[in-house]
Amino acid sequence: MSISQTFNTGKSQPTARVLLIKYRLTVLYRFVVAVFGGYLLATVSALYILELCQPVLASTVLAATMLAFVIHMITFLMVFISRSSSYACLCVVVPSAFFYACLLIIQG
Repeated sequence: MSISQTFNTGKSQPTARVLLIKYRLTVLYRFVVAVFGGYLLATVSALYILELCQPVLASTVLAATMLAFVIHMITFLMVFISRSSSYACLCVVVPSAFFYACLLIIQG
């Protein structure tokens, strides 16, 4: 009797192909969160900065745009650095919702 038969719990072990597909889907999910979530967070934060700095001048728009690029890059890196996909998603959605709520409050 082999060790694998001794400790068999009745459930089949996932094959290497299933694990590879699961890993690739996780990476795809993180990529989608990083690209679209980062874009959402960068856009909402840029709009929030523009609303705070009234009247809107060309230098304000340029500064908000440059800051949006930095926020998008940091968000992209943070999504792939975090340990779990759900934590990465929350770290994108919660600040986006916060900036959006603040933007709605400022606009009245």
